[in-house]
Amino acid sequence: MADGLLNKASIILTPTGYKAGTLYNVAPVVEPYEDFDFARASVASRVNSSGLVEMVGRTLGSELVQNGDFSQLGSELVTNGDFATDSNWSKGGGATISGGTGNIIGDGSSFTSLTQANVFTVGKSYKITVDVTINSGLGLKFQDGSTNENFGFATTSGSYTFYGTANNSSFVIGRRTGGTAFNSTVDNVSVKQVDPNDYWTLGTGWSIENGIANVDTSSDNRIEQDGIVSDGNTYAITFTILNYNSGSIRLRLGNTYGEYTSGNGTYTQYIQCTTNDKFRIYASSSGADLSLDNVSVKEIIDTNNIPRISYDSNGENGHILLEPTSTNLITYSEDFNQWILNNATITSTLQTAPDGSAYVDKYVGSTISQDLRNTSASVAGTFTYSVFVKYINAPYIRLRAESKSTWFNVQNGTIGTNNFDDASIQSFGNGWYRISVTNTTSATTFNDFYIHPHSVNNTTVEQDGGSFYVWGAQVEALSYATSYIPTLTGSTETRATETATGAGSAELINSTEGVLYAEIAALADDDTIYRSIFINDGTNNNRVGIRFSNTTNQIQALSYKNASLQGFGDYTLSNSEHFNKIAFKYKVNDFALWINGVEVATDTSGDVYTVGTLNNIDFYANGGQDFYGKVKALAVFNEALSDDELNNLTG
Repeated sequence: MADGLLNKASIILTPTGYKAGTLYNVAPVVEPYEDFDFARASVASRVNSSGLVEMVGRTLGSELVQNGDFSQLGSELVTNGDFATDSNWSKGGGATISGGTGNIIGDGSSFTSLTQANVFTVGKSYKITVDVTINSGLGLKFQDGSTNENFGFATTSGSYTFYGTANNSSFVIGRRTGGTAFNSTVDNVSVKQVDPNDYWTLGTGWSIENGIANVDTSSDNRIEQDGIVSDGNTYAITFTILNYNSGSIRLRLGNTYGEYTSGNGTYTQYIQCTTNDKFRIYASSSGADLSLDNVSVKEIIDTNNIPRISYDSNGENGHILLEPTSTNLITYSEDFNQWILNNATITSTLQTAPDGSAYVDKYVGSTISQDLRNTSASVAGTFTYSVFVKYINAPYIRLRAESKSTWFNVQNGTIGTNNFDDASIQSFGNGWYRISVTNTTSATTFNDFYIHPHSVNNTTVEQDGGSFYVWGAQVEALSYATSYIPTLTGSTETRATETATGAGSAELINSTEGVLYAEIAALADDDTIYRSIFINDGTNNNRVGIRFSNTTNQIQALSYKNASLQGFGDYTLSNSEHFNKIAFKYKVNDFALWINGVEVATDTSGDVYTVGTLNNIDFYANGGQDFYGKVKALAVFNEALSDDELNNLTG
């Protein structure tokens, strides 16, 4: 907007500030501000100023897992572990304490040991550290009670760490069985309980050692925490698998299971809890040999009615984004292990996703007949299929649905052969492209969504070993792709309709003359619906405004008084999806439409309104014509600006 005209505008809206339920105007600067009332009964995504896809209104709650890094240790349980005094230890078979060490020396004729009673609690796990010097003999053993050699052995001099579960309350350090003479010393003995608050319940085959949880079992035993999740809530669970040898693990929240996961890496799953409050991690039914670390469980919290200030995929052109309702018919839009794979594998790989997260799925095909497939819809109509992809070694990615295909070059961001009604490719930086196709079908059978890698354009023969990164798939019953709607679980997700209404007042809007200005872009050249911005009196009887019409790329300006059309003008834009600066002047017998610095239509016959009639601005017309599009600026002027001013305003 031309800076010199700012002071003349009574209402100015730009993409600056918002809160739940409100879009803030820049002007007026004193109360009453007459801001826009905003509503959307769901969360939604935007592209932020860094070019990343970001959910608006969705946050993660606080950490619910206790001791998720398995590092917590209890207080010291051994007394006089540095042997500074000759006390606290029971000395059997000639063991002594002297010179700041515990000494286990003998000829092998009897069991020699140092013992402290009531150190362990039966069934609990412990970490033991000790410095050992072996002068002669077979070494030392560390055990609970006199017979349970379940912690470990020291056969050479050095510092040792042992983990184990106690079967007896006494802590015993003794010589290893066998041999004759022995001479060993110990110092700096420490015993601490692992997971001292008993946050984790360990099944058979599970243990906590060295700050990780280990499982080595031939059955589906589990590790769990109770009381941290609730029925009906959805949670983001992140965990790391390391030291992988075999098998897999599976998450369970209440009675809802996640997917089987195997192989080293960091993983995130989204699960809705049902029935009870238990969080469990199972080893696969055939067993597993692996370790876990950094387990995190956080509730997904959604706050509705928060407007979106979005940007182009390059982080430029900040604008208010208003979209119609749409449902992502694809489930597991970011978890392609849940899709149908043919001669291919999906692995979670360290690679920055379009939303800035650290891991994405990597597709690798194994033969020349391969695909990634999801069943999305079972009705006739118009559908748009979209997905984010990034090149690895397959130059072309083919989207296929309803017996049609389009090949996209994901090395240079171009569209190859296209058999759909429409196709598009949009760069999201860092090598990511969002590719989409649109088709209208009369089919009433399942419409499968296929993704294939290819080495060349316009071929149905997949690239042997073709690979690419993939993220954020979407299928929606619209003629164009809208902002990304994540489906984190096995259910579809819907972004609700957005409305911005109720700004202005009779004091801020002159009913006898004025100008409505907007810098706007359509979401698509949609020739089926009107998309309107009107100054009005709360009805359609008295209104003045601009709208994208149901004619290709057409802008209309119109003014009604007492339900009778008074002023009208229209113009066909070169591209309605680009931002255009549009102003409509209204005054008795003087109506004019200006676009991008040019007066494109006039109407010299028509009446206006009585003082105080117009008092409201809405991004819709009563009864329909909701404005869906992008808004960089909107302003209301209380006087009919001159041609020079209108030129400056829109040029």
